[in-house]
Amino acid sequence: MKKLNTLLFLYLSLLLSSCSTLQERECENTDWSSYGRSLGLSGKRSDTDARINQCKKLGVPSSLDSFQTEYQKGLTEYCSPDQVLKAASEGDDQDLTNCPTEEKTKLASLKTQGHKAHCSRAGAETHANSDKLSAVSLCSQKFQPQYKNFYNKAARTYLRKALITKRSDWHINQIKISQLDAKVLTVNRAITLARENRESRSENPSNDVVKILQLIPTETPEELEADLKEVEVQRERLSKDQERLTKEIAEKDMRLIDLEED
Repeated sequence: MKKLNTLLFLYLSLLLSSCSTLQERECENTDWSSYGRSLGLSGKRSDTDARINQCKKLGVPSSLDSFQTEYQKGLTEYCSPDQVLKAASEGDDQDLTNCPTEEKTKLASLKTQGHKAHCSRAGAETHANSDKLSAVSLCSQKFQPQYKNFYNKAARTYLRKALITKRSDWHINQIKISQLDAKVLTVNRAITLARENRESRSENPSNDVVKILQLIPTETPEELEADLKEVEVQRERLSKDQERLTKEIAEKDMRLIDLEED
């Protein structure tokens, strides 16, 4: 039992050591200038950020000057009057908590102004045509019914058109995948025949070999295998696109059903 406990202790020590090393490497590999700007643009506080606090404990990086500089730039942009008005008019409920105290009253006024623009007919239709979910909760109760009506009507039109395009893309992709599947079979057959022809050292390839190789730009098994890898990469890329399209179609179908039932 004592031996088991010792082994367990050693295992846990090694595990903790490897985790610490991994975290330190992640801290070293972080582009702190970009990270600071991104955090500032999100309007979040820097002193409560988990990554910053963890890396500080590890002493990596030795200086966060570039992070702080870019964070302030990002936060300044996030809290700029133009950005606040733009975000509100686009249906965003921007959190102004971390903006300068002396600017909050002005920014809150601009936010209200932006929400009023968003709750107009033009705002509702623009929001729907940007493929965004309804932001009716940002409107006052007085304007919610008309916003909902304008948004739903525009969203139904947008989704129907989008579904036509997405389904067309899906069918085109499916045809391309089928063509690549056929090509994979052809290239595999060509590889087999080319190997058989090489092994037999035949000076006069069989008719099958000639027929297959006429369809393929290369002749050796090695070159054919390189072609096969390229085809498989193309098919994998198309398959991922197909999965994405299938998901998007399902999501838009459900949204359209909900809007038509509303």
